[in-house]
Amino acid sequence: SVDSSDTGLFYTFHTSDGHHVSLTAAHNIPVFLDDTQQRIFLPASRVTLKHRLIMHNRHVAIVNITRDIHLGVYSPLTMSSYMLVNNISTSV
Repeated sequence: SVDSSDTGLFYTFHTSDGHHVSLTAAHNIPVFLDDTQQRIFLPASRVTLKHRLIMHNRHVAIVNITRDIHLGVYSPLTMSSYMLVNNISTSV
C-alpha cells in the first residue's frame, strides 16, 4: 500500500556495473551461486557479497550492501510475480 508517512528498512544492493536495487528484508530475490552454478531465491536479508544478481540473463557481482530506511513505502504486484527493478530481476 502507499502511504507517504510509512517507513521501512530496506537492503540496497549495488552492482559492479553501477546498478542498484532496494528491497525489504523479507522480499525474495533470485541470486546466482558461482560455486554451485545454481539460481536460488533468498530473502534480501540473507543475500551476501558472495551472491550475484541476475540482470537480463547475466550474473552481476554485488560490490556493496547497505541497510537504509525509506519513506513512502510501496509494494507492487504483477500477474507473473516477477518484475525488473533497475534492470535487476526481482519477485513481488
